Amino acid sequence: MKDMSMLKKQIVLGICLLGLVTPSYAITPFNIMRPFDPNFFPTHWKNQTRQFTPILSFGASNPHGRSVTGETVNVLQFLFPTQNALAMLKGFAPTSQQAQLGQLININGDDGVRGHFKVTGDLKVIFSGSLIGRWNWENGVWLGMALPLASLKVKNVTWVDQTKNATLDDALTHQYLTDNFAANVAQLGNGLSIGDWSKAGVGDFTTYVGWRKSFLQEKKWLKEAIVNVRLGIQFPTGVRKDEDSAVSLAFGNDGAYTVPFAAGLDLRFRNIFWAGVDLTFMKMFNHIRDLRIQTNATQTDLLTLQKTPARKEYGLTQMFNLYAEPIIGKGLSVRFAYEHFKHGDDKIAVMSNSYSTLAANTAAILNEWTTHDLLVQLKYDSANPKSESNRLRPQISVFGKMPFNGKSSYQVSLIGLSATFSF
Repeated sequence: MKDMSMLKKQIVLGICLLGLVTPSYAITPFNIMRPFDPNFFPTHWKNQTRQFTPILSFGASNPHGRSVTGETVNVLQFLFPTQNALAMLKGFAPTSQQAQLGQLININGDDGVRGHFKVTGDLKVIFSGSLIGRWNWENGVWLGMALPLASLKVKNVTWVDQTKNATLDDALTHQYLTDNFAANVAQLGNGLSIGDWSKAGVGDFTTYVGWRKSFLQEKKWLKEAIVNVRLGIQFPTGVRKDEDSAVSLAFGNDGAYTVPFAAGLDLRFRNIFWAGVDLTFMKMFNHIRDLRIQTNATQTDLLTLQKTPARKEYGLTQMFNLYAEPIIGKGLSVRFAYEHFKHGDDKIAVMSNSYSTLAANTAAILNEWTTHDLLVQLKYDSANPKSESNRLRPQISVFGKMPFNGKSSYQVSLIGLSATFSF
């Protein structure tokens, strides 16, 4: 009863701490592996003071996009079905090259076809994963560090011009804009590329301090409850979005410092199965950098010609993880987990009087996005619970991660493996 009372107090404390955090997190809207995913926390046995966990995953299929309404689309159509080349010329000073070209081809006569492009491409996850080190002390206190790694490509980017050849405006649009579109975008957008992109590198280095406590129970079914809380910081070491490549992706928080906070509860029901829930919230600090912004509300995400210093403010993000893990045999189990990400609206403050903050904040890329995933993980722990030392007894797992819902995001099925070595 004393342990149960203490457990209740710890749960209440964890909930209160969650409420004190202002959670926000800016990440690429993609369901690739994240550092310190709770499904990959290693079991800690006696005298396992140091633990090292590499996690590696590969794309099992070509990623697809989820539109703003949740429909499955090509990855380059997850925000707009077509890209608007007429709208990209709006919002500039009357004497600018963009505005003068817009007057020549009548950008206000947009019929939904002229100057529009249907854009497709293939997003490839060559690999993604993390290298994680963990140090355990007495009383359940631990320190962890993680370095994410990834290699991504956007290939076969194709722009199909929808402009007809029926009117004078059509002919002028072909002649002065769309027939040599990539070169014209590069000139008008100060070096903006609309072709293929690839990058391999690191994500944001993350460190956590945590506390984990086991409470044995004497219920008919419930035999153990484990409470954990953790607080960390993410450093902006990751590959940033290339503002001069329309299809590039950031590998981390795009240059901002982040403070994550998380709490979880794991329950063991006899020696039959485990079940648990984990919540993660993150506070990402605002920062100023050169960003491509919309200069008009009708513009589309891949055709933003203007780059200018701007402060980005990040919306609320939550990660929710729920799992059940039947125990198959000695050291062998299989985990079924549901993962959900929800990222709220971002905002931009333009640091110049030449462009409108109001127009910049109409960008669809700033709006809320979500992902939903099912993870199936086969786990084996070679440790002996009765041993005084379980050093050099690895824990290994193979897993598959499958998206099944979401909006305004990229999604991919992943397969991978992990291993934990204890010293």
